[in-house]
Amino acid sequence: MMPPTDTSLEHLASRYLRRQIKQLTGQAEGIRRAEDIEFVHRARVASRRLRVGLRVFADGFPAAQVKSWRKAVRRVGRGLGEARDLDVQIALLCDVLSRLEDRTCVSGIAWVLVRCQRERDELQPRVVKAMRRLLASRALHDMVLAVLGMFPESGGDEPVSPSPALLERAEKHVLRRFNDLYAFRTCLADPQDYEQHHAMRIAAKRLRYTMEIFKPLYEGKAEGAFEAVKQIQTLLGEIHDCDLWVEQLQRIAEKQTRRLRPLYGHGGPPARLKAGLDYLQEDRRQRRRELFAGLVEYWETLSREGVWDGLLQIVRLRGVPAAAPQEGDGREVVRAADAATPAGGAEAALPAGGAEAAPAPRGAETASPIPPADDGGDGSGPRSPEHRLPAHWHAAARRGPG
Repeated sequence: MMPPTDTSLEHLASRYLRRQIKQLTGQAEGIRRAEDIEFVHRARVASRRLRVGLRVFADGFPAAQVKSWRKAVRRVGRGLGEARDLDVQIALLCDVLSRLEDRTCVSGIAWVLVRCQRERDELQPRVVKAMRRLLASRALHDMVLAVLGMFPESGGDEPVSPSPALLERAEKHVLRRFNDLYAFRTCLADPQDYEQHHAMRIAAKRLRYTMEIFKPLYEGKAEGAFEAVKQIQTLLGEIHDCDLWVEQLQRIAEKQTRRLRPLYGHGGPPARLKAGLDYLQEDRRQRRRELFAGLVEYWETLSREGVWDGLLQIVRLRGVPAAAPQEGDGREVVRAADAATPAGGAEAALPAGGAEAAPAPRGAETASPIPPADDGGDGSGPRSPEHRLPAHWHAAARRGPG
């Protein structure tokens, strides 16, 4: 009698990808009506999760198809990102105006608000068109058929059995993304290292979405680490928003200078606008300082409390808690590295190689708390035969459901 086929990989992949496709496409009507900015936000997040899921389970589909699907999702995600950024900026400006006490700043801030609203109105038709194009695309059609063909939809909500192959895949992807994030800890020693803070934000985002995929396998054991990564991403995201604000306001001032100098012989925004623009810039700079101080303190707390140690132990031991860390399991590497500087800044570990690895921190060395894995050709590190998806998954992806 043949042993039962392990379908845990395709079960998890089918359930996760199907949910993200449904979440993304389900926002189309709300985006068209533009009555609530949360439709754009939910669609943007779903597009990010879908792209991460397609990367994690890339070897379950023909490479050309995955490339086409990711391109289609990235295209709509780009427009959603621009729209979301403007929505957030408009909400912030409205909040600033509502609590503003210095009335001399109102004109300048209101002027920026009108600019943002105009840009958002001009962007709306393009966002709607991008969503319609995605819904009508062959790429989405093929992706839906392939995902539904992996696993019967009726069983898609049943708990996923954490098989050895699935736990190995989780270990490889989560540790690789953790390594990408951890390598950037040295940039927390410099509040003005804007480029590296931005790269760290991207690494945190990728780790968060990768952990989301595999979180059900650990039955709550990794919940603390997941919430920590989520909070780090949030802080870094708000810091990046502040950086964008300062940069954008500087561009606005420079544009006004170029426009007014030929007319009036002097540059700079009109006096009635300058007070508001200066207020916004200083407000965002101050907010960034507060956020960055909070981020550094939070990272130090996580390291001191052993959150990263716990994550490494859970993932490396494949969800089975151990009584104490063992010599050589990598935990002492992380602990010793964090003890080197107040900001957790020992020599940074380079991220594992791959097509979409986070940018390497400046001055990073080759030592790493995460051992390398073999490359399976999808840009996500080496893969042993046990990591590969079953052959019948590929067949199901080609023929679709039924």
